[in-house]
Amino acid sequence: MNSGLRFWVAWGAGLALLLLLTVWALLQWNLNSYSSLVSDRLLLLAELRRGAVQEYFATADAELRFWSTNRHAGGPGCAGGNLGTRSDDCH
Repeated sequence: MNSGLRFWVAWGAGLALLLLLTVWALLQWNLNSYSSLVSDRLLLLAELRRGAVQEYFATADAELRFWSTNRHAGGPGCAGGNLGTRSDDCH
């Protein structure tokens, strides 16, 4: 192999290596930024779910308290509240 051909092969190999390193670096940067975005979204989703579950249980607790106090105070079936209930169902 003559020196001119060897020069161009080395130059092409160096350029190919530089191109591969650039592509690899861009892929690493893209992967890191994408995984950061995904992790931020997953943390937000977990926080929203946690808040929704807490609000659900707070609402369920408030409803249970309301209905238990309402039932002991006569309830909707007493004093003509519901047409299908008898007056002796009242507490």
